[in-house]
Amino acid sequence: MDTLLETVRGEIAACIEKGIPEYPFAEAARLNLSSQQAMLQYGQKRNWSLDSDNRYQFAVQENTSSGADFPSSELAQQAVEYARHLEMIV
Repeated sequence: MDTLLETVRGEIAACIEKGIPEYPFAEAARLNLSSQQAMLQYGQKRNWSLDSDNRYQFAVQENTSSGADFPSSELAQQAVEYARHLEMIV
């Protein structure tokens, strides 16, 4: 169970890092950690910097890939087809 929790926590943290440039410590503590000290240690482990306003700062990564690299229409079509198959099964 701990492995699952750590994996989910890591995925959420990765999304936060990529999605926003800063995040309040109080909100970050909601990652289901046992204490504020545990949150500070987790932030250090992920190389997050805590500023004087008690907000974690993340390095904004430039997205060098273009939208053409992601076949969104094909994926959407596959998802719809998958849903139709599931509907027929149910």
